[in-house]
Amino acid sequence: MGTIFSHGFFQSSRPGALPTCLGDLPESCVASILTHLEPRDICGLARLNRAFRGASWADFVWVSKLPENYEALFRKVFGRPIENLNKREVYTSLCCANTFDGGTKTVWLDARTSRVCLHLSAKSLAITGIDDRRYWNHIPTQESRFGSVAYLQQTWWLEVDGELEFPFPPGTYSVFFRLQLGQALRRFGRRVCNAEHVRGWHIKPVQFQLWASNGQSSASQFFLSAPGNWMTYHAGDFSVHGHGSRATKVKFSMTQIDCTHVKVTQFFLPEDRSELRVMEPDMESMAAKIGVSVSVFRFLLCFIATIPVSFLWRLVPGRLPKHVYSAASGAILSYLSFGFSSNLHFLVPMMLGYLSMLLFRTLSGILTFFLGFGYLIGCHVYYMSGDAWKEGGIDATGALMVLTLKVISCSINYNDGLIKEEDLREAQKKNRLIKLPSLIEYFGYCLCCGSHFAGPVFEMKDYLEWTEGKGIWSRSEKGPKPSPFGATLRATIQAAFCMAMYLYLVPHYPLTRFTEPVYNEWGFWKKLSYQYMAGFTARWKYYFIWSISEASIIISGLGFSGWTESSPPEALWDRAKNVDVSGVEFAKSSVQLPLVWNIQVSTWLRHYVYERLIQKGKRPGFFQLLATQTVSAIWHGLYPGYIIFFVQSALMIAGSRVIYRWQQAVSPKMALIKNIFVFLNFAYTIMVLNYSAVGFMVLSLHETLASYGSVHYIGTVLPISLILLGHVVKPGKPARSKASKDQ
Repeated sequence: MGTIFSHGFFQSSRPGALPTCLGDLPESCVASILTHLEPRDICGLARLNRAFRGASWADFVWVSKLPENYEALFRKVFGRPIENLNKREVYTSLCCANTFDGGTKTVWLDARTSRVCLHLSAKSLAITGIDDRRYWNHIPTQESRFGSVAYLQQTWWLEVDGELEFPFPPGTYSVFFRLQLGQALRRFGRRVCNAEHVRGWHIKPVQFQLWASNGQSSASQFFLSAPGNWMTYHAGDFSVHGHGSRATKVKFSMTQIDCTHVKVTQFFLPEDRSELRVMEPDMESMAAKIGVSVSVFRFLLCFIATIPVSFLWRLVPGRLPKHVYSAASGAILSYLSFGFSSNLHFLVPMMLGYLSMLLFRTLSGILTFFLGFGYLIGCHVYYMSGDAWKEGGIDATGALMVLTLKVISCSINYNDGLIKEEDLREAQKKNRLIKLPSLIEYFGYCLCCGSHFAGPVFEMKDYLEWTEGKGIWSRSEKGPKPSPFGATLRATIQAAFCMAMYLYLVPHYPLTRFTEPVYNEWGFWKKLSYQYMAGFTARWKYYFIWSISEASIIISGLGFSGWTESSPPEALWDRAKNVDVSGVEFAKSSVQLPLVWNIQVSTWLRHYVYERLIQKGKRPGFFQLLATQTVSAIWHGLYPGYIIFFVQSALMIAGSRVIYRWQQAVSPKMALIKNIFVFLNFAYTIMVLNYSAVGFMVLSLHETLASYGSVHYIGTVLPISLILLGHVVKPGKPARSKASKDQ
């Protein structure tokens, strides 16, 4: 959304006469002719000969093309007086699209009419609730010359005010608002617009008003229409008289103040208006207090509810009722969070996986892998959920991602049940399934108390043993079943702290800053530090989500993972642990990151992708690493930012391994050199991680490459350089003691 201001040859062949040409005309004569032509024609004729070229630089030719107050106009736009510039250079400068006021406004002279035109970005306007993101948010887009637009998510009223003080030349000017209903997306390069949930704009018109400092005013009203298309709405006209050396102040507004209905673009609302009037304002006000949309707030309520729901599982008697409770509670929470259609989406991969196990056991693993990922990719393409996440929205594809991994692992483990134990790895032996789970056991595992919302991913065998009280969940000589409440409290406190950190940091380090002109004005180190802070800020959101999911799994008892070897033994509760906050922020090596970030998904990728690509008798290499990262990227979605991030991750880890090999080759006696390598690996990891994370956050190819290019692609060049250098400078084997040699 923004605002727009708009305002022949002669020949002689007489016998005996000396040949003449246009070049013989005096420049003053030519210049007099040029004053009657348009600027484009003047520049074209300047290529004819020296006389026309010289005349085209005459000041009086261009004075007639410039506005009367061009000196005041030049000073306003460029912030300095005209110095050492002739009139043609002044005209050329003003005809370019020049930004001012911090890049929020653009002005130029129309080359055909020499009238002043201005574009104002949405960031120069005062929009209702923009500070707390209650109703509006700035989102990046390539459809605006400013790189971003203001996006309405849901509101009961609309109020937009703008003000401009500018030295307008004499003339009449028109003010337009440029608006679009619905959200435009790009799918496989094709522009599509989701206007399915546009509501309320047909009930009453939007009022547009205009005031000028010279006393003029006008008003108009329009019903907003044509979802999916950018439309211009005429707010009014004003005139400027006199020389125009003094600035004219113009105020303009767009309002729709009517609290009897809600106006939305992408947020789905029930059709019952009476229910809407009673319930939605409370939900909106609560969502506004933490700066999220209503859809995200509803998800957060259901997500936090997984903690008491998981606790109630402990009170359900009997094995079969526990399976029913797990499946039913997960389905109900999904319905409340995403709507009825979410459970239909979840049902597709669940049934594909179960039917493959039932009918094609020998191929069930590979069938479920490709069918499950195929359906997930289809949902990614159809819903393009990354755009919704960037804009503060949410849908069911995130939960579908977790569910897909659970379905695939169950099928692969059932397939492994046909293989001899001596041919299996340790993880395969531990997780393989000999018997086909019943349908209710399978549904309970997939939807277990809402654990599919954000993970963690766990194994079917662990779920069955937990439900049946077998394995580590059976009573043992080490004592009664441990209490989960202390570990649950720890995870809950961690979640609260992470949410507080995120809410504090996100207003200071918004992603939209990468598309703002001020970012391009910064130096290299400031851009690099902002990339670090943007990544650091975004991670606290994931820390919060995973801490809540950890608390819900722990309180159910499923998070129990055994006992320590200490005396007396202490209970371990790390089965549901998905992140080690300090381990991520202070990782000494990139190789450590998969062990401390999204731990359970990293474990899944290692067991079901990485290890299964290693041929017997051979060592894993870069291919296995790259293939695993590619699967991870596709699992997240088909946005270029995801693909680039995970390719970057493979390069980052490979480069870190080179530094580690050099570090290990240093003699233990050279402790200082060894510590320098440790620090270099730490600094390398932090820098490349946060550089790469920008692609994961902004998603689009243009924004990702623009951000990487702003720091000269250092996070890409450095890992590749280290990998190549590692093939040239191969460190020797680390020295071993005599005792180790004897062994």
